[in-house]
Amino acid sequence: MGQTSLSSLAKTLAQSYGLPLGRQELVDEQGNITATPDQIVAQSGGKETLGSAAAKLNYISSAIAQQQNQRQAQKAESALQAGLGQVRSRGRGSAAAMQSGMYQQLSQLYDNQEYEAADFSYFIMKEKMDFQRDMMRRAEKLAKKRGIGGSIGSLVGGIGGALLGGPVGAGIGMQLGGAVGSGAGFF
Repeated sequence: MGQTSLSSLAKTLAQSYGLPLGRQELVDEQGNITATPDQIVAQSGGKETLGSAAAKLNYISSAIAQQQNQRQAQKAESALQAGLGQVRSRGRGSAAAMQSGMYQQLSQLYDNQEYEAADFSYFIMKEKMDFQRDMMRRAEKLAKKRGIGGSIGSLVGGIGGALLGGPVGAGIGMQLGGAVGSGAGFF
């Protein structure tokens, strides 16, 4: 039962996000994601990027973990209700009354078991870093082609600084890039 509902939840979400799965199961019996973003990118034929596939898998994984945690809370509640039902139907000192502690422990066991969503953020950051590296290479290539070292160097430094350090980083990056591009030394 658990596998079917988790599997169908994962398939439904994957289809709604447009992920190409084919006949492949996206989750195993425990609800673990069985595909990686790079596998999904390869299956998509270029329609998905590494970052978008990773973000979609993060959403699916989060929904699965939430479903599993909700199921555990329901089990805990059922165990408590079973224990209470036995205590109400039996007299004091009966075996059923003594078993109520067992149901409380069982409820705590279910309630303390939490599932955590898989994190595919590495793939998102990798795509971002690859994009930044590609932009830097293109700017350097353009600078060499035009023969303008200082202004392109400050542009490249500004872009790199802005991506890594925001507005303050952009100013520092432009100064360093301009100095490097014009051939000025630091010492």
